[in-house]
Amino acid sequence: KVAQKIDEEISNFLNSALKTAAEICRKYRQKLEIIAQQLIKAETIEQEEFNTLVADIIPAQKRVRA
Repeated sequence: KVAQKIDEEISNFLNSALKTAAEICRKYRQKLEIIAQQLIKAETIEQEEFNTLVADIIPAQKRVRA
């Protein structure tokens, strides 16, 4: 019983996370396409360039610093 409840909760958590991730990907598809094209072209993106690309969607204080 307990294991089944844990499995259900984990399943709910994962389904919710998947839904959220899909929504984020849809919302920022254009940005993701730009990033993907840059990675195809150059294979890397410097942090400053990445920060510029996402500046309008991720506040500076929330961006990861290398």
